[in-house]
Amino acid sequence: MDRLLFNLFGLIVLSVCWTNTADGQSSGHLAISTVMEGPSTTGNKHVAIASFQTFHDRTNVSLGYEIGFPSSMSHSILSLDVDVNRKKLYVSDRYTAAIYMMSNFTADQVPGNFSWNQLHAGNSRGFVKLAVDWISNNLYWTDPMYRWIAVQSLDNDEMFKILFYSDLEYPLGIAVDPIHNYLFWSDAGSTPKIERSTLTGTDRKVIVSTGILYPTAIDVDVANSKLYWTDASRDTVEMTSFTGSGRKTVRRLSGSYFYDIALFRDTIFVTAFISDGKNQVIIMNKIYLPYLGVSLEVIALSVVSQEKQPLITDYCASNPCSDICVSGTAGHVCLCREGFMLQDSICVEDTGPFHRALVWSTTTAICVADIRGINDIRGTGDQDRYLGTNKTCKYDVGTAISYVVVDSHGRKVIYADKNSVKAIDVDDMSIIRTLFTATDTITGLAVDWRDGNVYWCQGKLYGQIWVFSQTESTSYKLVENLDNVNSITIVGLESALLWIAGGGHDSQIFKSQLDGTDIQVLVDSNNLTSPMDLTVDLNTNLVYFINDDLIETVRLDGTDHKVLSTRSIRFSTPSPSRIQTYKNYLFMVDTNFYTNEREIDVIDLLDVSMEGTLSTLINVTDIAILDITTEIELYGPCDVANGDCEHICIPIGRNRVCQCEYGFTLEANKETCSSEPLMNDFILVVDWTHNKIYQVSLLNSEVRGFDSDMIQNTDGLEYNHFTRKVIWGDTGDYLLQQANLDGTDYEVLVDVGMYNARPDRMAIDYSTGNIFYTAVRTDDLGFSGIAVVTPDGVHKKIVEYGQKPRAIALDPEQGIMFWTDHGTTPAVLMRANMDGSDMAIVYDKIVWPNGVAISRKVNTVFVTDGHASSNRIYACTFNGLCSMFHEDPGAHLMDIKLLDDFLFYSAWNKVYITRLDIHTKEVVKFAENAELGRLDAIAVYSSTLSVPVSSNCSPNNGRANCSTFCLPKFDGYTCACANGVSLLSDGKTCSDVSITTTETTTPITSTTNKITATKSTTTVQSKLTTRTASTARTTTSSLSRFSTSWQESPTDVFKGATMLPYIGVGAGGALVLIVAIVIVCAICFVRKRKRADDRTRYLNDTEGFDNTAVFEGDSVNIRGLKRHQYEPSQSASDISEETNQEYSVIHNDDYLHFPQRDSMYDVIPADITQIPPYEASRMDHTQTLPETHFHTLPSTAEVSALPYLSNLPAAGTMHANSLTKSGDSFVGSDSSEDPSKCPYITGREPEETCEAADSQIKQFL
Repeated sequence: MDRLLFNLFGLIVLSVCWTNTADGQSSGHLAISTVMEGPSTTGNKHVAIASFQTFHDRTNVSLGYEIGFPSSMSHSILSLDVDVNRKKLYVSDRYTAAIYMMSNFTADQVPGNFSWNQLHAGNSRGFVKLAVDWISNNLYWTDPMYRWIAVQSLDNDEMFKILFYSDLEYPLGIAVDPIHNYLFWSDAGSTPKIERSTLTGTDRKVIVSTGILYPTAIDVDVANSKLYWTDASRDTVEMTSFTGSGRKTVRRLSGSYFYDIALFRDTIFVTAFISDGKNQVIIMNKIYLPYLGVSLEVIALSVVSQEKQPLITDYCASNPCSDICVSGTAGHVCLCREGFMLQDSICVEDTGPFHRALVWSTTTAICVADIRGINDIRGTGDQDRYLGTNKTCKYDVGTAISYVVVDSHGRKVIYADKNSVKAIDVDDMSIIRTLFTATDTITGLAVDWRDGNVYWCQGKLYGQIWVFSQTESTSYKLVENLDNVNSITIVGLESALLWIAGGGHDSQIFKSQLDGTDIQVLVDSNNLTSPMDLTVDLNTNLVYFINDDLIETVRLDGTDHKVLSTRSIRFSTPSPSRIQTYKNYLFMVDTNFYTNEREIDVIDLLDVSMEGTLSTLINVTDIAILDITTEIELYGPCDVANGDCEHICIPIGRNRVCQCEYGFTLEANKETCSSEPLMNDFILVVDWTHNKIYQVSLLNSEVRGFDSDMIQNTDGLEYNHFTRKVIWGDTGDYLLQQANLDGTDYEVLVDVGMYNARPDRMAIDYSTGNIFYTAVRTDDLGFSGIAVVTPDGVHKKIVEYGQKPRAIALDPEQGIMFWTDHGTTPAVLMRANMDGSDMAIVYDKIVWPNGVAISRKVNTVFVTDGHASSNRIYACTFNGLCSMFHEDPGAHLMDIKLLDDFLFYSAWNKVYITRLDIHTKEVVKFAENAELGRLDAIAVYSSTLSVPVSSNCSPNNGRANCSTFCLPKFDGYTCACANGVSLLSDGKTCSDVSITTTETTTPITSTTNKITATKSTTTVQSKLTTRTASTARTTTSSLSRFSTSWQESPTDVFKGATMLPYIGVGAGGALVLIVAIVIVCAICFVRKRKRADDRTRYLNDTEGFDNTAVFEGDSVNIRGLKRHQYEPSQSASDISEETNQEYSVIHNDDYLHFPQRDSMYDVIPADITQIPPYEASRMDHTQTLPETHFHTLPSTAEVSALPYLSNLPAAGTMHANSLTKSGDSFVGSDSSEDPSKCPYITGREPEETCEAADSQIKQFL
């Protein structure tokens, strides 16, 4: 409580930038509900009133007063709304499962004579939300656990009606607009959507169904006919018109869980559970402008203002209806309370008081109570308010009642008493009749509500299943000779019968037709121990059953067998004997620990947690549910096979409409969806929120979906310009995979999971076709670093260093690569040769480096820092002179790519992809206002794109003189083999490859744009590769995949591909061609290759010798290493994952700087920073990366890095740090100069390098 008061009084003042209103000033009040640390403590304040005022450029909010319930009972207010004109406050209390009203409520002064009254008891304990119709004086609410929407009259006590119960899965948000006669609500189920109807429940329509995941709250802008909502999964606040058109994302705030929303003019108030576990009230307009540091324990809120509730004619003012009156645009409409229907303008009883009821039996009695009584499971004063006072029991109707079922259509409770089966009328429990008497002990009972037939099983050693027809009063034996048959149930819509049979460990669950034919085993004895009882939930098509005191589930087709019980559930439900489901609840009859009596426990199926115990119901033998809406006679239009819709099925009465997800088009059959891929000038982007990959046109921002069913938790992606393949990795199956742009020709390149790692980002070396990717370990024994895989799927680790490497970029021309690691402390931008040698830190003044791109024109590396304190793009020279290039506050920057002179970057908090001109800083937005989610990795393609290659590795199909891997370096290349495969003494050939023909190449001239390459056909024989490689690939000069620059359409490449220029024309050439084909066929026949998705395709890393040959000019150096010279000399289990230290931020009117860190403009030559001898550990200060100097600058203006970066030398000529072995450990060393001196760059003396760096710093001081 002290914490709450401190937050409310000490931190309530919020000041944010604001768009001027018409008169420059407005004011109002907020009613807010608070989270209590001690909910049962006397004197708690559950609701607080705060006033707000907006004027000119800011909004002030200050505390008014607090209101609490007078009793010491526990309360948890999860929703509230206000009727300003009638001075009423309405709250939904999750703890007591009730709705309360406070009278004499005023926001601008402390209420004097206020009182709390209970309006409605028996809600679920889900997130029930309220909306008041201030014209008709009715209250509406959603109940996600009961899956219905209800309305209650505030003029006539306890007159409530369930408006909607079908086609609802998890209704949450709700709002009313009585001016236009609209009711809005959101459904956060498996088919999330926002719907609209009239206030009487007619004219139901879906207005938002695509690009929506978990809509938690909605509110109406009545004056402008707009609907606003929060989506907790998309991290968004969004808006649309009442018809669903003109949709717009107001703001995305990654890492938030939006719960509630309230509007006032242009002001949007939202509550959010921030990722750090704190609750916040966030105020926004068109942009997100929170007051940083304010953390209020607030859940729900509502604006208290007369302006929000304009008055019109109330046609219900005279109370013309007996039950519920709704005022419309031209008159009133009467509704009848639950269980009644309207006949000749009069409400008459329809199904009696027990329209929906819980039914249970003891050994001698049958009892019925309102279904809302199932929440009488907690509290002290009001416990069992329904079950204790509103139940109806018929006693002495049996002597040993064991089973009870319900026929809701016939309004009957059917029960087994010893060998007799009887029926009792729900509405008149004095009417009891015996249906039949079994010939043996009854062990299970079921009823088919469609025809009234009663099924039962009996006997133990020679058990039988029978059916009794109530219309013919005749019994029929269906199945016999069953061992210990029990617990029978009906699946009416499947015309199926389920039962358990078998003794001890031989028990099985069977399924058959209703006539006992076509018997199948649903769950065999290998998966059962001692099954007790079973039931079926038709909404999910799941069979729930008790097995060895555990709750387990299986689908009706026998698949997806799971154990549902948690340890706490098993502990709380000893010796369960009966099981039943209703909506999102599960009921179990089990034994009380202390009294040894049979009672009913309630379990929340959504959270899979104990809800409580109906403790006053004792000696219970069985339970059943009375609800005609659960005994459906026909499946809904979307219930079976998603209504034959490929993507989204929208039910409309008994019909349905198919819709496609965003980026796809409905085909002519109105059921299937497709997407025609863009073939040129596009961006590929990962939509993490919706688990999709999209194409975005560079010409018009059109968005098209990547049509593949294999996408799962995609992380990084890349596009191969030559093969026209989309390459992506996932964090689910840990696969690196590829497919065509239309989703066809899918294949797995490598299963990264076999290395106890997952792929993150990737880059392509177009001189070899090799794919480099960053890997993040998935356990202590896993691999973190960089690996490379050939187009044939041969895999090799080249860097085993780091914690969470992410982005990677290559420059094959100079044989270097850059990557980021956001798991080390501090996070770093790294550089190494493409064979993994000469690894060095480029920059370590970044917090969350998520993207990296290389500009070869000016030898500049761009890196994004997505931390909240930064959100900057840094520009660095290849040797580590870095400065801030661009800033995007609040964006949460992610990936970055370069196309010509434009940077493209994604950001979690942006609803578009940004293009930035690196010269003018002009910003262009792509796919703005699209229904995209959280954007992650991107790839950019244009046919005019120039891709860098290495002339050293280009010959011989990208292998040069190497048999397997050719890894470019600036002055040569390195030959290497797959993990666990040794390199032969020639320094070129791997032990699993034998060269069968010789190869000759003509000299290659490397230029900026083109090279000409000629090669003979080379054939290799491989023992341990994964796919058959091409034996010959030929291209013409500038179209070659080996050229330094490729500037034409890939289609033209394959059109120009021919072998004639290499083998000649005529009979001689034909003969050579025939011989080549014969050789190729022979090789294909003897090759023993496996596909990349075979987990046994390579030797273990510990087998053989990991040899590499380094070619530098005319010399060759063969290295036989079991670990790379830069690898930490410690086991993977010794490396602990570290989190980045948060940089503290100081705000000032003049500048923003980071204490004890380098400023964002510091230019730091990173070559003086040595690689740590092993993984940086924040816990051991002797092992952390060195702390560099601190410098503060007086301005935050952006600095263009290009003018001076372009004057610095290329990386290929620069000095680099490396690690060498000293004794049993690895230490950092400078290969030619003292580490204390400036780095040496060819063509300059060290002093000149220092002077150049200092001169660049002075330009910005």
